[in-house]
Amino acid sequence: MLAAATWVSASPSPKQRVAGKKVARQWRKKAISVVLIVVILFPLRHHIPLVVSAALIVATIVNAWNKRRSEVSQRKQQEEISAVLGSLSGDLRAGVEASRALENVAQNLPESALRDTLMAASRSSRLGGSASAYWQQRAVAIHGIEKITHAWRLSERYGIALAPLLERNRASLDEDLRHAERIQAAMQGAKATAYILTALPFAGILLGRGMGVNALGFLLHTHIGAVLLILGTLLVCVGNLWSQAIMEKAR
Repeated sequence: MLAAATWVSASPSPKQRVAGKKVARQWRKKAISVVLIVVILFPLRHHIPLVVSAALIVATIVNAWNKRRSEVSQRKQQEEISAVLGSLSGDLRAGVEASRALENVAQNLPESALRDTLMAASRSSRLGGSASAYWQQRAVAIHGIEKITHAWRLSERYGIALAPLLERNRASLDEDLRHAERIQAAMQGAKATAYILTALPFAGILLGRGMGVNALGFLLHTHIGAVLLILGTLLVCVGNLWSQAIMEKAR
């Protein structure tokens, strides 16, 4: 009974409640997505090759979209870190205490993981703790925060002035951003070529249709055509993913 009473009285922390709500929302979205997919695909149950091919195409598009969103998010985080480095170094050179400088910078940021991290690091620093130790735990979640972590750790360990370290790390981060922009511009031609090659088979089917060749009828209504449709779509999608992987390595 004592154990049961303890279990009932132990209410989850706010952080646990937020995490639980987030997980519940994710599962709700997944359940809704599954229901929508079943509703959409049920009328097409007699056209399995078409369904499989469409699923491959959608999966490839979603994968490319998610990668693009991840790249944009990482770049935005790096730009925010660069601005934070500049503001911190400016406050420190003006004689503001480190914990106060962190709080000032955090208050000027919108609600985000970076803002919460800076506020927590400010509290840790004000209480005599290590801000760099806290940041090191968040380095995976926030892209680019290792620039602040490295500078703060060197300052705490060796007593080096923090402002010049932050400025040097900001210059390094800005150079990384400029380099990424140059690579992105240089890769535009390769990306366009990859997209054109991906679309060529589908353009060929439409071209054949215009010339009176019923390619879709062959692909959708014959056993050999069904195999070729799935195999061809698979090869196109794999080729697209392969080209993306090659361009990713080039960066």
